[in-house]
Amino acid sequence: MPMRLPTHAERERAKRERLRPSAGERGYDRTWRRFRLWYLRRHPLCETCKTAGATEVHHRRRLRDYPAGRLNPEAVQALCKSCHSRETAGEVFG
Repeated sequence: MPMRLPTHAERERAKRERLRPSAGERGYDRTWRRFRLWYLRRHPLCETCKTAGATEVHHRRRLRDYPAGRLNPEAVQALCKSCHSRETAGEVFG
């Protein structure tokens, strides 16, 4: 069976991933993971739809633009996966 060649978009996505710093280098280290769990315990519901269980902690402002907000409870919000995907897509495309 012949192999399918990768599309241009797939090649570009792979290139971006190779060049992207690791999660730890972007600020999502052990300290962040502990903060994230602490925050989700205190905010179990999605702050947008109020119905689904929150599984994501979203920075209200880009972490690279506002590094002081990395571990600031007032700079983040608890979101469900669906709302977080919509929020981050809006940042990229909106």
